[in-house]
Amino acid sequence: MPFCIHPYQPVMTVSQKMLEETESISLLEQTAMELLDFDDEQDDLYEYIGKRIQQFSGANVVVVNSSERGRFSINKSIAGLSAKYQRVMDILGFDPSSITIEIQNDTFDFLKSGNISRSLSLYSLTLGQIPRRICTTLEKLLGITDIYQIGFARRGQVFGGVAMFFSDGRKIRNTKLIRTFVKQSSIALQHKITRDNLKRSEMQFRNIFENALTGIYRTDRSGNIILANSAFYKFFGYNSREEIQQVNANHTYLYPEKRQQFIEEMERQGYVSNFENSGIKKNGEFIHFIESAIRVCDQHGNFLYYEGNIIDITEKKKMENDLIRAKEKAEESDRLKSAFLANMSHEIRTPMNGIMGFANLLKEPNLSGSEQQEYIRMIEQSSQRMLSIINDLIDLSKIEAGQVKIDGSKFNLNRQTEYLYNLFKQEATAKGLSFSYHNDLPDQKASICSDKEKFYAILANLIKNAIKFTEQGGIVFGYHAKGGMIEFFVRDTGIGISKEHQKTVFERFVQADLEKKEAKQGAGLGLAITHAYVEMLGGDIRLESQKGKGSTFTFTLPLNPGNT
Repeated sequence: MPFCIHPYQPVMTVSQKMLEETESISLLEQTAMELLDFDDEQDDLYEYIGKRIQQFSGANVVVVNSSERGRFSINKSIAGLSAKYQRVMDILGFDPSSITIEIQNDTFDFLKSGNISRSLSLYSLTLGQIPRRICTTLEKLLGITDIYQIGFARRGQVFGGVAMFFSDGRKIRNTKLIRTFVKQSSIALQHKITRDNLKRSEMQFRNIFENALTGIYRTDRSGNIILANSAFYKFFGYNSREEIQQVNANHTYLYPEKRQQFIEEMERQGYVSNFENSGIKKNGEFIHFIESAIRVCDQHGNFLYYEGNIIDITEKKKMENDLIRAKEKAEESDRLKSAFLANMSHEIRTPMNGIMGFANLLKEPNLSGSEQQEYIRMIEQSSQRMLSIINDLIDLSKIEAGQVKIDGSKFNLNRQTEYLYNLFKQEATAKGLSFSYHNDLPDQKASICSDKEKFYAILANLIKNAIKFTEQGGIVFGYHAKGGMIEFFVRDTGIGISKEHQKTVFERFVQADLEKKEAKQGAGLGLAITHAYVEMLGGDIRLESQKGKGSTFTFTLPLNPGNT
């Protein structure tokens, strides 16, 4: 311990003092270089400083750090005590690292001065915050005779302090050397605290950046992604920051013209706020977002990068579109229902007028027999028409309420097609139309298990429509066996259905909204009921039609497996 003088030591010669000072200066230079290169990621700077001061002074040293103004704490890793001191601490059960010392303003101001002061006792050094009995016991057991302290300070900031304990009457020497080292240490501590603050700030920024719910990015002038947080690359369907950095931001957007508008606004004013755009994810899925960005330049106005953020509004946009479609559908439904009601009043009034009109004619006293029969026939036709309308309304209301049940039974297809042929043959012939049917299976294999009444209603509706909308040519209907399904068809050479109406022909009330030359008698419910029945029986229905050349309705039903 070159800097401590024991009472029994001989007086140093001048040459010895010069040699010692030279060695001390050399050691000081060495430690100064070490302070500059100190890696506080691996080692504790306070501990290093404590050990060096112990080496310079020959004293037992405790270094404290300042957590905030006026509050100092001892850390186990920075207590530069000898083994003897540590043993005494263990015997007493005293842990110096558990102590936080709150100092007064005058002491704080002294520590800022960088001067060395001598304390009268350990108790006074700790400002009475360690019990007196422990301080007295420590002084006796350790033989402490002198205590010195100095603060680490720079530019009005105090970073901590050091206490040096001497025993056996030894005194501090070469205070200039210690003060110089403390000044150097203060600079190193200031740099450490600055670095720690920067690291904390950087960590806080990185946490905010990474955990942000909005996508944050940086791009160069060409749109190449320089930086992106997880919300950004996940939003576009990428798995990592490195993966999306291989993508150009301008190529991830769906509408190039809107992207060009975004870039032009950025170039013109240096920023863009709340710009609504659409993009495409890695998997091809369309997304919608709000984007804001700013052009970042250095202090000389030179461009550095674009920085911005995006907010996902895909679900919001979907809800908006759904609302628009629902509104349009509701308006369309309202319009169709209005047209339906207007048409329904006409449809009901027409046969009712026929019934009432011909009933009044029957009251005439001088009617011939043939006239009476003709009037009765007209009343029957009007009644049948009225009954058909009422039945359609009842069927539709049951379908809407979910009250229609399937009544499965086994019946022969050939007998049903023959019955329908005989039923409608006279009506078709009366209009001068050819009328025929085609059965694909022999009678012994033509049995099917389904709802006979609904099957009849489906085929009868299609045949009636074909006769109604055909003025010349003919109608043919029948079926083909295709694997486990039966495909039925009704083909006519009537007026046909335009392409725009083919998409909605199976919807309710559409008949009431067709062009007058297409919309003949009927409430527009037959095909809607037909479509519902086909689906209930496990099949599907299709339409092929050409305006002015006719239509073909095709529907399929499952064939009972053992019958093919």
